[in-house]
Formats: sequence, C-alpha cells, structure tokens
Amino acid sequence: MQAESSNLNPNTAIVADSPIPNTVAPKKKLPVKKVLLLGGLGIGLIFGSITAYHWWQFASTHQETDDAYVTADIHPVTARIAGTVQQVNVNDNQIVKSGAVLVKLDPAAINH
Repeated sequence: MQAESSNLNPNTAIVADSPIPNTVAPKKKLPVKKVLLLGGLGIGLIFGSITAYHWWQFASTHQETDDAYVTADIHPVTARIAGTVQQVNVNDNQIVKSGAVLVKLDPAAINH
C-alpha cells in the first residue's frame, strides 16, 4: 500500500466508488395532449380577443333596440315646378352652400 500511496500527487482528488449525483436534471418532454390543449387554448384566446375588440368597436358606434323613436328636425323639400331630374350634383349628407345647384332638370319636361 505504501507504494501506491507514494505515487499519488497531493493535488489529486480521491474519487469514491459511489456514483456522482447528476446536478443537471434530464429535460422532460411535454405530452402531446398537453401541448395540443395549451396551443388550442392560446389560439382560442387570441381569436376571442380579436372578436371582442371588433364587437366593442361596432357596439360603441351603433345603437339597436326594438322600440325606438327618433326625434329629428324635418325639412320638407318641395318642387316649384314639375319636371324629371336629369342629374344630381350632390352626395348624401354633403354640406352645401346657399344658392348651389343641387339638381338639373330635363329641359324638355320644363318647356311643356
């Protein structure tokens, strides 16, 4: 035994016969069902969020009811002469100035 111990370097570590514990845990693989479930929940959450946002945008600008009454000012438009409209020079809800030509009537219908 003396011979063996004399060959040892004082800086050499002595290793015991017991196995060295592994400090790094082996990487566990997630089960396929769990991955599919989490992926489906994620996609559903994204889809639900987008749908809720679009509904909120629509609902914030539109009103809906079964028993609605509208209170508004009514401006009747009457013709001074009878005739057939040939051309309309304005769009819906367009702001117009006083004296602007709104429609052109068929001249053949006016002269009769």
